[in-house]
Amino acid sequence: SAIIYQVLYSFAAIGIFAILTITLVPAADDYEISNLKGFGIVKKLAAFCMSVFMFSLVGIPPLAGFFGKFYVIESAIFAKEYLAAVIAILLSVISAYYYINIVRVMYFSAPDGKQIRLHVSSSLVCVISICTAVTLLFPILQQFL
Repeated sequence: SAIIYQVLYSFAAIGIFAILTITLVPAADDYEISNLKGFGIVKKLAAFCMSVFMFSLVGIPPLAGFFGKFYVIESAIFAKEYLAAVIAILLSVISAYYYINIVRVMYFSAPDGKQIRLHVSSSLVCVISICTAVTLLFPILQQFL
């Protein structure tokens, strides 16, 4: 269950970093959440993918992150490690605030003009597409895996 969780988390994290690669201001010291203001208005498809990844990391069903967290917590309960399961749930709730805050900034803040349209390579589009597909389709694909 830990390996499944890590693989699913990796797909979401890789997708997030691929999107950030094409959207944020290129100055190395200027990577802030505020750079994503209005991202949901300006770049709708990329913002949708980013939201899918964020909600997956939160563990919202039916996204892949939910199943990863479910399997880990279920394993802890079967091993009678109740404290570990409770801590995992509490940390998930705390992390939800931070992940959902990013989605809030993307969709509910007006663009401030800091974003620069960078060249989007076909390889980045491919990476984002694969990561989004795995995150969205894992509930269907898990029976074959």
